[in-house]
Amino acid sequence: MSDHEVSEVSCPVSSITSKYVHTCQNRTRCAVNCLNWTPDGRRCITGDNIGQLTLWNSTDFKFEQTLQSQDKGVRAVTFSHNGSFLFTCDDTGAVRILKSTLAPLDSIAAHQEACRAVAVAPTDVKFATCSDDQSVKVWDLATLSADRTLTGHGSDVRYVDWHPSSSLLASSGRDALIKMWDAREEPSAAGLATLHGHKGPVNQVKWNANGTWLLSGSRDQTVRVWDIRHTKKELHSWQGHTREVYSVAWHPVHLELLASGDGNGTLMFCMVGQQQPLTKVELAHEASILGLGFHPNGHMLATCSMEACTKMWVRPRPGDPWRDAKQGEQDDASVYSDLLASAAAGQQGAATGAAAAAGQLPGGIAVQLPGGGGIPGLGVPGQHQQQHHQQRGFKRQRDDAAGGFQEQQQQQQRRGALWASSYPPRFGEEDLEPAGEGLAGEFQEEGELERAAAAAVDADLARHADLAAADMAAEVAAGMQPPFPDWEPDLGDWDLDAPEFDPGFDFDPGFDPGFDFGDAGVDFDEELCRAVLAAMGPAAAQPPAAVQA
Repeated sequence: MSDHEVSEVSCPVSSITSKYVHTCQNRTRCAVNCLNWTPDGRRCITGDNIGQLTLWNSTDFKFEQTLQSQDKGVRAVTFSHNGSFLFTCDDTGAVRILKSTLAPLDSIAAHQEACRAVAVAPTDVKFATCSDDQSVKVWDLATLSADRTLTGHGSDVRYVDWHPSSSLLASSGRDALIKMWDAREEPSAAGLATLHGHKGPVNQVKWNANGTWLLSGSRDQTVRVWDIRHTKKELHSWQGHTREVYSVAWHPVHLELLASGDGNGTLMFCMVGQQQPLTKVELAHEASILGLGFHPNGHMLATCSMEACTKMWVRPRPGDPWRDAKQGEQDDASVYSDLLASAAAGQQGAATGAAAAAGQLPGGIAVQLPGGGGIPGLGVPGQHQQQHHQQRGFKRQRDDAAGGFQEQQQQQQRRGALWASSYPPRFGEEDLEPAGEGLAGEFQEEGELERAAAAAVDADLARHADLAAADMAAEVAAGMQPPFPDWEPDLGDWDLDAPEFDPGFDFDPGFDPGFDFGDAGVDFDEELCRAVLAAMGPAAAQPPAAVQA
């Protein structure tokens, strides 16, 4: 194994799958309740709220196949350890067994109410189911008969999981309890042990591959890890969620790394040994995250939600900030990059707040960095941020110790000062130099030039307005037709200012026509009328006698 491979195995924070890559949208818009990866990792299979199973390719994330598996919503999708069988359960309490090719084999009515989960024994000979009827049942795969019925919960049983190497069962329920059972012994109400600690219904419980840790997520917005060797109190507890925790999962390679999803659509990553979450992806989904699962190789994470889609997440490259449509641009590197940088430099990790020795992550986890130094392209967050903005064409500069202006800020304030005042807002009267000298004189000179330019612009606009009026008058005159073919207007008769003009009645100063010409849409432009008459040419003839009469 190479040094790089060793460093990746010994560094869990390098496997935080917080970078969004793709959305697999279901053809039928309904909630996606559960998901799982095939044992070979080539496909991701999801179960939705209308009883359909959907296959997605794990390489290009393309849709492959849809199968109507159940009559109601699918609640669990579980593969046997050898990959030969697929178990699904639904809201009617039925459990269906299929081949790995999705060909149906058999179906049993396991419960009277909704069946929530299916867990397979490490030998693939037995499997267990849990239901809203407050029971956990152990089944024989060969005969499809129930061997045990465990009835220790006082309410709905939300989840059941089988120990990775023994006959232990762990179940969680709406009664806020986690119970452990032995599938070989006769059932008892107490079970082997009961874990108290959650303040609300426990939605999921998962065994770690090491066989000693148990992960749980609850409505009390906490994620907890239990050590079955010390069951009086949880080993770790994280409170980073703001809504009910619906789904949890262990990383398949780094046993201390885990992920959880809540009702706000927030995806959170934690590590045993760290009191605070490593990182959170806010609004990873627009609705509750109902299921999540790591790829068997650990490099990818799939999440499903009530928004009728499945999203794929991968590991960001070390020191590579990523852009997400819901979160905007992240200027700093992600939390795992900060941890790697602190391990490389032997400084304190910014995301954990705990001292880390050189070559170690906080918590005493050893890290072997390739080449004995830093990772290429990965610096401390401040240096990385500066390099990132320089690459994108931005120049981020800071004020000096004396609080002076930078060049870019001076240009912006000068442009604003030309139209507002003769000095920038951050200057006071006492800071100005004598007129004609220094910054104030420069502003005054530029102000005079701007005023002169504005006056020239106003004059040019006025000239263009006059030309536009003349062109409009000529266009109107060209479109007008004289009332008679042999008649041209006599401006003398049409001149309203002529002293001999007699309208035929006397205008009384108190005369009221009864309506407003402006309200009626009449717009009389006297100047335009005069221009039109002038453009029609001088009077060459008087109107015919008949017209005059």
